[in-house]
Amino acid sequence: GLHDECQYLFQPQLIVQRAVAVPALYPEYTTEQLLPAHNRSALYKVFVPQYTSGLRVRLLGCRIGQRSVESCPLLIRLRAKAPPLHNSSSQDCSAPAVCQLLVAMPLWQHWYYVLVERTSISAAIYFQLNTQLQDCSRPGLSRSSSGPSSSLNMPQSFGGGLSSLEGLPAPGFPLSAANMSWVDPTILQPSCWPIRPTLRNELDTFSVHFYIFFGPNVVVPPDRSALFSINLLPVLDSGGVLNLEIRLNTSSAQGENLTVFGCLNHGVPLISGDNLSISCQTDSHSGFPLSVNITHGISRLRIPYPQTGTWYLNLRSLCSSEHG
Repeated sequence: GLHDECQYLFQPQLIVQRAVAVPALYPEYTTEQLLPAHNRSALYKVFVPQYTSGLRVRLLGCRIGQRSVESCPLLIRLRAKAPPLHNSSSQDCSAPAVCQLLVAMPLWQHWYYVLVERTSISAAIYFQLNTQLQDCSRPGLSRSSSGPSSSLNMPQSFGGGLSSLEGLPAPGFPLSAANMSWVDPTILQPSCWPIRPTLRNELDTFSVHFYIFFGPNVVVPPDRSALFSINLLPVLDSGGVLNLEIRLNTSSAQGENLTVFGCLNHGVPLISGDNLSISCQTDSHSGFPLSVNITHGISRLRIPYPQTGTWYLNLRSLCSSEHG
């Protein structure tokens, strides 16, 4: 206490700049656009609904005045939930190749913002914008070509009536391929697999248990993911801790060098990796990884104050055997 008391005065200030009247792009529709000579850029937005496995934005039909040009002096940028920045995903349209941006597993129920800006030439530039969504929400797409839903330990009676059971693309779906042609009708219909819901059981005032139909044992196929959804309710499930435990049934491994990887993520499932490695993050978002194997058969995860909404658990298996 042998010091002089000081009084401080803080005056915090928050300045918010809103982008109003941003034109909306509608998937599957090609719209004519104009970038006036006195404007450096133009901003657009497209909404990504639930159960969308991919987003593509294309810029085509570039013209300067009435003259079509092969090298378009434009740049497109893309970002979720906010206007793009200098480090956002971008594509220079000056090359003769197709000018497009592809996003695998975009954020669900959010707006994506498209920024078109000129790189040179102070003249009026006419162009077309086209957006496409890869949709896995229809029950007809939720049937995987590799086998019936019973291989996922899923009761057949739930095979198409609930939206939470509708599917996602198979891991081999070439969404990120640079030369992918979305005009091909076979590519527009990716194979999907179901998302299995968890049932809610309120044990007491402060404890909620989520369990799986015909669980707790589940089958993780060797060629695709097993997906589960956990829905945390606003208010009721706020302020707690989300506890998740994965336990490997070692008796089913039969001596194989088996590893099961898990990824828990909010809002959208994370599906990335191949038969050699599994990743729990993409360029736009990341999740919580887990793994179990023959040596370490239990993995636990504790998330304090989890965000409400839907969480997705993605399980993948890696086996040293050639047959999976």
